Amino acid sequence: MNKGISRKRPAPPQPAANPAEQQATSPEEEEEFVDEDVFLDETLFETEDNLVLRDIEQRQSLASRLTNWARPPLSHAYTSASRSIAFQQLEIDYVIREIHRELLPNWSGSAAIIRIFRVTKEGHSVCCHVHGFEPYFYINCFPGMGPDDISRFHQILEVLF
Repeated sequence: MNKGISRKRPAPPQPAANPAEQQATSPEEEEEFVDEDVFLDETLFETEDNLVLRDIEQRQSLASRLTNWARPPLSHAYTSASRSIAFQQLEIDYVIREIHRELLPNWSGSAAIIRIFRVTKEGHSVCCHVHGFEPYFYINCFPGMGPDDISRFHQILEVLF
């Protein structure tokens, strides 16, 4: 046994019998809380307005910086379709999409659509969509291969690819 001084822990505080008694406040205190709530709501509205104004200012700042990079408007020759667009491709990619019925009425299903990107001399961006493109490749004929072997070679390619 412990022969030292023994102290008992104090008992935990007992809650009040009626919780409503604990929450009772004077009318002055209630007015004070109401005023704080109103002030808090006004502060939230002011903060929201400030955020909206800041967002508008940031967008205007960005728009003014981007005007340096804006491309010139299309000339009447382009918009009236009286001038052809001549360009050399810079980049090409492709997407697999459903066939465009107006462009290829005899085709069905999906196919590759090639997209060619370029900028014209006047600074206009061009994206040319090529529908109905069928890829091809060239190879040297095998030694001893003649015109009679072409159909057989074609059949083999169809089976493999």
